[in-house]
Amino acid sequence: MKTFNGHILHIPRWYPGLNGPQGGIFISKHIASSQNYRHSVINVNTSKGKEIPLKRVLFTSSENINTYSYFYRSGNRLLSSFNYCIGIYRCIRQILKENNKPDLIHAHVLLRTYVVAYVLHILFKRPYIITEHWSGYHYGLYHQKAKTYRFLLKRTLKGAEKVLVVSDRLRNDILACIPLDKTKLKILPNVAENTSETKPQKQGSTIKIVTVADLKDNIKRVSGVIEAMKRLTNKNDIEYHIIGDGPDLNNLKQLADQLLNEKIYFYGELSNEDVLKKLPEFDFLIQNSQYETFGLVPVEALLSGLPVISTTTGCPEEVQLREAGIFIEPDQPEELMKAIDKMIHTFREYDLIPVQKIINQKFSVEAVGEMQEQIYNEILNR
Repeated sequence: MKTFNGHILHIPRWYPGLNGPQGGIFISKHIASSQNYRHSVINVNTSKGKEIPLKRVLFTSSENINTYSYFYRSGNRLLSSFNYCIGIYRCIRQILKENNKPDLIHAHVLLRTYVVAYVLHILFKRPYIITEHWSGYHYGLYHQKAKTYRFLLKRTLKGAEKVLVVSDRLRNDILACIPLDKTKLKILPNVAENTSETKPQKQGSTIKIVTVADLKDNIKRVSGVIEAMKRLTNKNDIEYHIIGDGPDLNNLKQLADQLLNEKIYFYGELSNEDVLKKLPEFDFLIQNSQYETFGLVPVEALLSGLPVISTTTGCPEEVQLREAGIFIEPDQPEELMKAIDKMIHTFREYDLIPVQKIINQKFSVEAVGEMQEQIYNEILNR
């Protein structure tokens, strides 16, 4: 039987499972990358499906990760907060029946998870760390929050042993809002996986373009890509495929229906595994985001053999290389249209091997797992 270095209790804001295959997938990859620790995950959330069992602890286990889920119906804020606390309590009680107290508490995505981690830190006398992903620091949403919210966020961030962020840009955005010790913030990038499949042989002359995104158009700007497609001079042999779901799905479908001579396909939400399997079917990827804290999709596309068109804030700094594709400024429709037109004629010319090597060195499961375990070891060996 394998001996683990310690027991980590995770409290994520979202986690893939019965509520959907994609929510919090980046969190689950972070957790899975740390293979020398035993992990308990508490997933307490409102239910998105009538078939999901309510108000009881659901247990699943996979290798070194045990997941304790608790779902409840959404209601008013007071009732939802009460149900959330009940779910946390029941999951904690179940974990303590089966395990000793955790050695470290790890909260993912603000804010209630941070408060729970802080309370457990006091009760268990164990250290806690935080992984932050919120783009709201960049958009000024932090300053729009109520005083109580900002107080709790400051208090929990300052009380954490470490605050992990996925990129240098997110670290700078946080520091611009909250005066934290810079040494407390540590970069831990997202995990980027390789499909390990060869790109299929091209069939026919149709050029297939893809976007993978949560369909929140104020951030992802998929409508800008659809508008750019409309203006292309030669569009008879071009298809645009959109993978993802979100609040603006119907609006984007209506916009697509207004176009003539375009072939635009919507797939809805797919699991990360299915996305990785499907990416090699396309010729190149477009990410037109207004802002990304990390920008995982372009990285996965590059690993799958697709050059990318991405906004400069939509891809990690380390892979913004000329060899990888075309990078444009956000909210520049003319630049976007020119980039698409250029990529249609040049996507076959890109040599992605150099950038794939960089990605594997920095963002592979092994690389990220080693970085995360160094952080765990540093805290627990003090």
